[in-house]
Amino acid sequence: MEKLYNFIAYVLQESEKAMNQYNRIANAILTLDRMAERIHVMESEPEHSKKIRRFLVDHYSVFFII
Repeated sequence: MEKLYNFIAYVLQESEKAMNQYNRIANAILTLDRMAERIHVMESEPEHSKKIRRFLVDHYSVFFII
């Protein structure tokens, strides 16, 4: 997430937007402490075998394992 923040803030010169995006992703990740199982395991391999889950926050993918 740090790389994403730095890209938006310094390359695109949008520090406020960078912080807002960072906060949206961080807040979405924090919701996983309750019922993370609601996010389905990916169907593609090898992700499915490794039980990797994916959800979207705006245009960004968040991948995780329970």
